[in-house]
Amino acid sequence: MSQSKQRMVITRHESLRLRDAILPVLIGASLIAGSVASNAYAQVTRLPGVIDRPVRDYVPDLTVEPKQRSKEASEPEIQLPADADEIVAKIDTIEFEGNDVLSSDYLGSVAAPYIGRELTKGDIARLKYDISKAYYDRGYVLVRVVTPPQSLDAGNLKVSIIEARIGDVSVDNTALNEGFASKLAGRLPVGEVFRESVVESRVSDITELSDVEASLTLKPGDEIGETDAVVTIREADETTQSVSIDNYGSELTGEIVARGDFQINNSLGRGEEIGIGVRASEEDLKSIYANLVMPTGFSNVKLELDALYSENEIGDVLEALNSSGESDRYGIALSKALTNTRAVKNTVRAGYERRKHESFLDDVKETEDNIRQAYLEFTSARRTGSRLVSYVSLKWLNGLGGSGADDIGEADASRATGDPEASIFRLNGYVGYYPAPRQTVSLSIFGQSTSDTLLSSDLFAIGGYGSVRGFPVAQEVGDDGYQASLQYSYLFGPSDGWQTRVGAFYDVGHVSSEIPGETIDDTLESAGLSVEVASPNRMTKMVFDWASPLGSYDGANIDDNTYYFRISQDF
Repeated sequence: MSQSKQRMVITRHESLRLRDAILPVLIGASLIAGSVASNAYAQVTRLPGVIDRPVRDYVPDLTVEPKQRSKEASEPEIQLPADADEIVAKIDTIEFEGNDVLSSDYLGSVAAPYIGRELTKGDIARLKYDISKAYYDRGYVLVRVVTPPQSLDAGNLKVSIIEARIGDVSVDNTALNEGFASKLAGRLPVGEVFRESVVESRVSDITELSDVEASLTLKPGDEIGETDAVVTIREADETTQSVSIDNYGSELTGEIVARGDFQINNSLGRGEEIGIGVRASEEDLKSIYANLVMPTGFSNVKLELDALYSENEIGDVLEALNSSGESDRYGIALSKALTNTRAVKNTVRAGYERRKHESFLDDVKETEDNIRQAYLEFTSARRTGSRLVSYVSLKWLNGLGGSGADDIGEADASRATGDPEASIFRLNGYVGYYPAPRQTVSLSIFGQSTSDTLLSSDLFAIGGYGSVRGFPVAQEVGDDGYQASLQYSYLFGPSDGWQTRVGAFYDVGHVSSEIPGETIDDTLESAGLSVEVASPNRMTKMVFDWASPLGSYDGANIDDNTYYFRISQDF
């Protein structure tokens, strides 16, 4: 070990002992001694990567209505002739032709009730309906079933099935680069039997591009049994600039937080999204973040890049520490929608993240964590009828060594036994139920599980808006944890005017730590009321919440009543 490295280690060990010895004195000098209940609160929750996390949304974005509803093909109907009761013949066998998707054996099982008896014209109409319905239930919605002119003297009925294959595909495009638009439209399965879920997914992949909307028009093809498709792609004015102010921040870094989110979309004609955002508190929290979502042109795979830089100075009850911190994060990922319909959207994502978190005492570096993580994520959003929406995200992260990553046991680690190569499993779930048009009952769940001891920035935190309301931000942290919010709301006001949503909620969170004594109150509970006022176009929103803890707690800085607000304006 070099002398410089050795001196750093000695200084680090000394600083740990000195910090534990003088921390109560420093806090006492701030005239509010006793307002911090433990070193865990002072040493972990104030660190970068914990105290500077963005506020989490209770409702994930994927639960909103898609940009364009798909038009469901109408279910087959029985077309009974006027002389439906007229007997045609006794049928002993039924023969199928033109069927490739469904086997003759399977269709034979569908037709079995019609074999070995006299059939009326109404029975034949019902047989054709049953076969059409068998195709429809599997997504083959354009199939036609006919009984061609034939002699039934031998007791054999021939049934012809026209399975409607996709013929030519043309593009009517004014929004995207022509070559890119043709490549996207070329993903329609030409030559295959038209299946609604497959075609809808392909068109939805185009519609989901930024500032783009797409639709599909079908028309008869040149050949019998062919259906030609025209993909229409138009510009959509969806770019939104947003500013907001709220008091969701931490007392340690400033409760009043202003935020701006800005977009530049589809400037390259590929439906890409470029975003940049800034966040600043009335104290000394500042962050800037940027992201790029770029369709690759390979299938429906998207390249996702993001970066964040944040810095803060710790104030309030810990101001005497003269503590500050910085966070850097860079990420890259590839995502692909496996299914993309109004009813179901399944997405997989694989990515890599590079993070650095530094904390300082009196401008002298106290801790430094360098983390490299790879992750796999699966998300699924489902809409069941008009009353139920659900969403789940399953994410597995694993720390990587090398490339500048820390080793376990580094002298300047935020937690002495924290493992930079830890494996973490995270869950994000949401269920929204609409018992009536203006009522919503929702449950959101966030959780994390690991068998390792984590560094501070990977800890699960509870407390604050976006978690358990009524408690300070990151009131408790742990290696494992969960947070759940149950909410009910009712919407007042006309759909074309100002609307007010009034609701009640119950929040609960729990954490457990691999380090004994780090957690004071492992479970937090609260309840409260919320009000959201929105302008007719929902461009202006005002949200107000009141929350009160349930039960008694040993932790400090917990008030009986906490009031939250956010005012946002979109452009």
